Amino acid sequence: MKKTICFCLLVMCAAAAAAQQSGYVEFDLPRINRWVLVNDGVNLRQGPSTTTPRLVYRILDDGCLDCDPSLVYATTTKRGDRPAHARYAPVIGEQNDWLNIYYSDGQSTDYYYSGMPWVSQKLTRPAVISNESNPSISEADFFYYNPLAIGKYRGLIVAAEYGYEDSQQIHLGCFVGDMIVLFKSIGADWNGEKELKLYKSWQDENGNDHYDLQIPESALNNFHLSHAAYSLEPVVELLLKNRQKLIDEMILLVPFKGSKKYTWFIFDDEFTGERDRVKYYYGDARASTESPEAWANREFAKLESICDMIKEAEAEGNSGSWLADPYTEAEGIGEALKRNISLLSPARQQRLKSLIKSISWE
Repeated sequence: MKKTICFCLLVMCAAAAAAQQSGYVEFDLPRINRWVLVNDGVNLRQGPSTTTPRLVYRILDDGCLDCDPSLVYATTTKRGDRPAHARYAPVIGEQNDWLNIYYSDGQSTDYYYSGMPWVSQKLTRPAVISNESNPSISEADFFYYNPLAIGKYRGLIVAAEYGYEDSQQIHLGCFVGDMIVLFKSIGADWNGEKELKLYKSWQDENGNDHYDLQIPESALNNFHLSHAAYSLEPVVELLLKNRQKLIDEMILLVPFKGSKKYTWFIFDDEFTGERDRVKYYYGDARASTESPEAWANREFAKLESICDMIKEAEAEGNSGSWLADPYTEAEGIGEALKRNISLLSPARQQRLKSLIKSISWE
């Protein structure tokens, strides 16, 4: 698979009435026991032993000068071999003191490689998923990224892929915890006006087929969250209406504690581990991996934090256009909690009403 050069990510959103109910999408999420950080230069093995072949990059055709290497388990060393080394990796299984990991390499090569090798547990240490270090989206991964939104599509993500000779893709995804999960895609192309045009047809509300769904580049730029509803809500509706035309995929963008950027993994056919069926309730922005009560309390704590920040800024006279995104984010959380207010304790239900009343959403 060709390496994705970069994505532009933004969260899909739309203004919606408080009484509007959330819909959902479903996908199969890899079941991962834990994550590890592998020490530098550690060999990856075919089995749980140092006597098994190690994983290397090898050009299989000796006569080819510009062939791309293949990922193979080598019993003997061959000139030109390059050992495969993992950094962050999901643990799929374990045996004695060895870990079976999913190896995913799309960061430093022109092609994407993956496999299911083994690594000695003593040569790894635990890796924690957390966005507290505020990982950035560098040019190697994305152009733009807006992580929150409002309305009935709150939490959904559309990613527009850029490549050199690759065909471009539009990806549909969401947040599961701190991870970004891209689970569907469809081929597209950038025309001379820098607008995406879908390769496959889509159907409008009258059931008519079209090929000319275009997404203006301005809709994919880093604009205020409140503007996204008007620019991209029709795109999301069409993608959801025509989801049967989208290709199933599984790409995880993972923020590890202490890392300055997301690490991404493509779970392709090489992944032989188990998967769990997950429902993602957009609007509420909740995955079925999280209980409704835990989601409600987490969202409430986030809303309190945002409202405190807004009030402090306004009290200090530090108001302005920069508050547009916090207001929008607070509005989205507030409306989702109002729909699910019974999940909160009586005290928090009263506090929620007070927060919404004290903050102007305009």
